Amino acid sequence: MSRAYKNGDVQSRLELQLLIVAGDTHPLDRCPSRLTTGAERHELSMPRISVFFAITISMYWDDHPPPHFHAICEGRESKVAIESLDVIAGSLSAADHRRVRAWAGLHRVELLANWTRGMAHEPFEQIEPLS
Repeated sequence: MSRAYKNGDVQSRLELQLLIVAGDTHPLDRCPSRLTTGAERHELSMPRISVFFAITISMYWDDHPPPHFHAICEGRESKVAIESLDVIAGSLSAADHRRVRAWAGLHRVELLANWTRGMAHEPFEQIEPLS
């Protein structure tokens, strides 16, 4: 279920969190900024599609090309191209980057499908973590 929220529709941070857990999405430019800190707004604008070994994989809606995802671990972030699995920007540790590449190699088709969903402002699908 997806809904657009107008400023004032969400009255509390708890309500916002419950809506997110329920799978509702909203454009952040309509989300009351008084409910969230900058870090929380960043987290809300870039939904998680997978988490493994403390690495969070996320994508933005309507992001710029080339198709890519964000890998975040312990305060470090990298943008990784889906086609080549090359790092576009940022840096993870070598071990984390190896894990991300292994995971992305297994899920390239799903990542590209999520990229297409994001360009259409559709909800992202969760992708199995690396085990």
